[in-house]
This record gives sequence, C-alpha cells and structure tokens, in this order.
Amino acid sequence: MRIDPSSLRLVLFLIVSLLLFPSSLFALSEEQFFQSGLLKAQQGRYQSAIEDFSQAIAADPSYLQAYQQRAQAHFKLGMNDRAVFDYNKILFLNPNNFDAFVGRAESYNSLGVLNSAIADYTQAIALRPNEAIVYHKRALAYANKHQYEEAVRDFSKCIELKPDFAEAYFNRGISFSIQRLLDGAVGDFSKAIALGMEDKEVYAKRGQIFHQLEFFDKALKDYEKAISLDSQRADFYFGHGMAAVEKRLYDIALSDFSTAYDLDPQDLVSVFNRGKIYEELGLYDKAVRDYSQFLKKNPKDMNAYRVRGLTYAKMGRLEEALSDLSRALKRDTTNEQILLERGYVFLDMKSYDKARADFLQALELKPGLASAAQAIDELNKAQASQPAPQETS
Repeated sequence: MRIDPSSLRLVLFLIVSLLLFPSSLFALSEEQFFQSGLLKAQQGRYQSAIEDFSQAIAADPSYLQAYQQRAQAHFKLGMNDRAVFDYNKILFLNPNNFDAFVGRAESYNSLGVLNSAIADYTQAIALRPNEAIVYHKRALAYANKHQYEEAVRDFSKCIELKPDFAEAYFNRGISFSIQRLLDGAVGDFSKAIALGMEDKEVYAKRGQIFHQLEFFDKALKDYEKAISLDSQRADFYFGHGMAAVEKRLYDIALSDFSTAYDLDPQDLVSVFNRGKIYEELGLYDKAVRDYSQFLKKNPKDMNAYRVRGLTYAKMGRLEEALSDLSRALKRDTTNEQILLERGYVFLDMKSYDKARADFLQALELKPGLASAAQAIDELNKAQASQPAPQETS
C-alpha cells in the first residue's frame, strides 16, 4: 500500500503543530474560558466556574476580570482566604481598583479580620467618597467591633448620600439602642418603616425600645406586627408577654409565655416568668411547678431558689421555704434581703434564736437598714406574746 505524499505531509504538519503548539488546536481561548465561567457562576456552579476562571488566568496572568470573578466565586463558597489571594493579585496589578478593595474588605469581614476590613473600606472611600453603600459596610464593621460612635457616624454619612436607604436607618437605630439613645433609635426604626421596610426585626426592635420607654401599648402593637410577619419566633411572643405583664394583662401574658416555650423548649426564662404571673394570681402550685422546671436546667440560679422559697412560704410549706432560701444564701452569703426573708421563715416556725441571728446579720451587713430593725421589733413582740413557761414545784 502506497501513502499519498500530500497525506503524509498533513500528518507531519499536525504532529509538529501538536508538539510546538499543543493548545492552539483544541484549547479554548482565555476569553472563552472567562465567558464559560461567567455562565456557570450565574447558574450557581461556583466550583466549576472557578476552574474556568483559573484556565483564563493561566492563559493570561494579567486578566483582572478573571481574578475578580474568581474571587467572587471563592467568596460565594466561603473560601475567603482564596478570595483575599485573588484580590491581592488584582491590587498588585492595579493598586487603585475600587471593587477589589471592597471585595477584599468583605472577605476580611467574613474572616473576622475587622481592622483589615475597615482599612480596605477606607481605601475604597478614598477612591470614591460618594459611594453610600461603602459607608454602610464600614459602619457594620465598626458595629461588629462594638465601636458604635464610629458606626453611627458612617451610617449617618450613608443616609446623607442616600436618604431613602431604609436599611441604614434600621442599622443606625440598633447602634443608637445599644448606646441607650432610645429616642434616636425609635426615630430611625420608624423612618425605616416609613420607607417601606416591612420587616419583622424592625417592628420587634422598635417594640423593645417602646417597652424600655414604658410605652407599653405601642410595644404591644409592634410585637403583634412582628408576630404577624413571623409567628414562629419565640422571642416575639416573649417580648409581647413582658409588655402585657406591665399592662397587667395576665391572661395574654400567660398565653404568650406558654407559646414562647412551646416554640423554643430551651427558653426556660419564659417558664420562669409564667411562674411569676401564677404567683401574682395566687396560683402557687403552678408557680412552684414552673420555678422547679426552670431550676432543673439552672440549678445555680440564686434568684430562682429565692423566689420559689418565698412562694413555698406563702403556701405555709416552711421547711421547703427554709431549704430554698438557705441554698440561695450559700451562693450569696452577704445578701441582707435573703437573710431577712429567711429570718421571717424562722419567725413563722417560732425558731426565734435563728430568726434573730438572721435579722442581726442583715443589720450588720447594712447598718441602719430600716427593714431589719422592723423585723427585730416584730420578733421581740412575737416572743413577748408567748406564754411564759410555768414553774414546776
């Protein structure tokens, strides 16, 4: 069989081409890899997109857009260290790249490296001083560092540049509330709502501030709105219940605390507060049940032992009252109030010497304590009213 010379020349050409230019015949260009990566990223296929962007970068190591997109894909996958690496490369190639500073700041923020995040946002602001969103991002980083004055300053600048930015008002309101600037917080939450922020959190936050300002009717309404937006949040029912207690709406409060506990069985504070309502209503058995349930998970809570002990005392169960108040005192031996309360239990038990010892210790801890002096006076009267022992012949 004879080989055609022209075919032989073609085969030799292909072999030489493959040896000298192996990617020229079959590989995609860097632009084709880049476009493929973009499509995959839009589809949420970030790992595959990263592979394509890497191919584009391998073909052109100065391809800034490929680094940018790969960094964003790394960020989406939570691979923040790799995102930082890509942003570093972009800034090496272009030291004034605004998007790279912002992107690297977000990656640092996710890594918890807040000082570096703030530094990068500051660089971005220097490049574009009228970008409201960057002030907002830097403000959030300051807030995460508990630097609330700086956060408020940046939120305010953001609002100055973008007056209709509801989220900035909301977040500034949170910073105000943490600083106990309650009127400012209410104003910001209200502004966010006026701008159309129909979010459960803004109503719950404003309800919380209204409660602190003792506007309990307004607090109830805000918590009701929050619950209408998310009926599965135990903390919303708890907040509503606390406001209801202040209005002496005990049936509503009982229902709220029960719902909060049903939604979050770990929320034993709701159980404890329900117990306090039962105690207020004179339903002592139910109060003791709730206090006991709380103490099973919180056996070191001095106040819970104290409250249950006082409830036992109201029920006439003096031995149990004495036990609880004594346990509370073991954790706080210098609490004059608990000493007085235990002293009264001893007084009811006619253990006058022990009652006197508690009353005197309370007075020693806090000289001039009027309630201690009154307790001693009551003790003296109780002892004086006792019949004198009869002499035996």
